[in-house]
Amino acid sequence: MYFLGRIHGCKKLGELKNLSYHLEFRSWDKTLEEGDIDTAFTNITKSLHEKFGAELRLEFDNRTQKG
Repeated sequence: MYFLGRIHGCKKLGELKNLSYHLEFRSWDKTLEEGDIDTAFTNITKSLHEKFGAELRLEFDNRTQKG
C-alpha cells in the first residue's frame, strides 16, 4: 500500500491514474471455490476504494482518454 499512497498524492500524473495488478488466490487447506475468490476480490477492491478512492474499471471510458 506504500506504493499506492505515493502514486495517489502525485500531481504530475493527473487526476486519474491506471494501475494493473496480477493476483493469485491459493489455499494450502482446500481447493478454492468461486465464492471464496469473489469474497476475497470484493474485500480487496472495497479496501482500495475506501483508502484511495480507487475504482475498478471494466471498460475504457472517456474520462481516461485525451482529446
